[in-house]
Formats: sequence, C-alpha cells, structure tokens
Amino acid sequence: MISSTLTAETLEMPEAIVVKIVGEAKTDMVLLDRQFMRLLAQRPPVVVLDMSGLTFCSSLGMGSFMSFRRDISRHGTKVKLAALQPLVMESFQRACILPLFEVHATLEQALGR
Repeated sequence: MISSTLTAETLEMPEAIVVKIVGEAKTDMVLLDRQFMRLLAQRPPVVVLDMSGLTFCSSLGMGSFMSFRRDISRHGTKVKLAALQPLVMESFQRACILPLFEVHATLEQALGR
C-alpha cells in the first residue's frame, strides 16, 4: 500500500540529482519545498524528479513543481520528470503544464541510460 504522506528522497547520481517523490502532493508541501530549496542552493546541471511513487498531485502541488522549475531554470538547470503515474500525468496535461517539462517514461530514460 502506498502512503498518502508525501516523502522526497534525494539521490546524487553521476548523470543528475534524482528526487524520488512518493505519496500524495495535496496541501502539505513543506518537505518537498525544503528539498527544492536545497537543490536551488546547489544549482546542479540536471534534476530528475522520479514521480513513479506520486499517486496524486493537487493544484498546490503543481504550483510547487512549477515554482521549482522556474526558479532553478534561471541558473541553467534542466528539470526532467520521470515515470509519471497516469492520474498525475493527466492532471499535468489538464493544467497545461506538462509541455514545460522534459518528460520521460522511466527514470533510466531520464538519466540517458
């Protein structure tokens, strides 16, 4: 069973920094926003958001992803989304924000493997 609590684990890989997001992005985005702030300070060349464990994303969650993308892109960082669940992908499509990200079917594809 997947937890509805949102968690975010950051993994440094040779190709990119990967943030594995698990749970539901509803109203409490504090943990994820903290991870995003740390990444903003690091200014890595590539960040991959592994969304394979994200089962729901509210408009507040989408706003958090959009703010992160906007802020970190100013420093030349590329943000990639990997392994979106169908419900999350549909939500991003309906909100017309999916084209703003580089989207990959799997984490391996996002890492160029």
